Amino acid sequence: MAPQLPASGPFPSSGGSQPAGRLLMLGVLEHRRFSTAMWSMLMLLSFIMVVHNLVLQTWGIGTFPSITRRIEAQGEQGFYRSTPLFDAEGKPSFLAYARTPAGRFMHILPAGLWSVIAPLQLNPSFRAKHRAAHRRLGRLFIFMSVSISLGLVPLVLGVAPTTTATGDSRGGRGALLFAGYFLVTGLLAVHHARNKRFADHRVWMLRHVAMGYSVHMQRLLGHLTWWIFPLLMPGYTDLTNDGMELRARVFALYFVAGVVLTVGPMEVWLRHTLPSGKVLRAGQEPGLSIKDS
Repeated sequence: MAPQLPASGPFPSSGGSQPAGRLLMLGVLEHRRFSTAMWSMLMLLSFIMVVHNLVLQTWGIGTFPSITRRIEAQGEQGFYRSTPLFDAEGKPSFLAYARTPAGRFMHILPAGLWSVIAPLQLNPSFRAKHRAAHRRLGRLFIFMSVSISLGLVPLVLGVAPTTTATGDSRGGRGALLFAGYFLVTGLLAVHHARNKRFADHRVWMLRHVAMGYSVHMQRLLGHLTWWIFPLLMPGYTDLTNDGMELRARVFALYFVAGVVLTVGPMEVWLRHTLPSGKVLRAGQEPGLSIKDS
């Protein structure tokens, strides 16, 4: 995401020990560095989620026997022992997704396409050159966001890996609160777009996307730190209910950390760039945008 300076700019026009022009230039360079870092992270997170959908294919468990047999065989080989997602018998815990086709096809399957569309929708060059495509993709994007939000319900209430071995699904139900935030921010973004308050639309869409990418960040953190928990937590890899409970808590911890690392910085950025932390009205220059390609 590449933020743009508001018309007035957050930097002083006079005074201080440096000329105003140099202060402005330093501010622009700072924004561009932040923008490049955020854009790179966004693309990496999208790539990870697309790979998850294409390679793991958990959306096909129970519907496509070849996918189910492959995951079962990989589980027998210990393929998923480097993740928190194996049960007290050593089997991949997400094999239970077979019981919830609604969750698989409403929540898991759209995540890959959502991850492909998000960078395009946030790119100002794409929006400027392909306005009609931006509108059409936007409708598909928000449809998938609604589907992803609602599809989490059967996963959490039924077989989500965040449900512990003792049947305590508080972590999963907590995820529903975040899903509600994801849904509300997306609908608010659509509301502002329909009312031609495009500055507000951008702000709420950025909040929406930041929440969505918290799940991507959860996956990234899992890939980066899978090796540390067996060292820090005795019993983490045990094929017992206690071991499964411990792994479920780690999985939930990854998600909380994902929210902190995506939603948190976005809110800080919004408060930094919007006047007095308020959402801009139509006709004002937005305090942020997304990286030009």
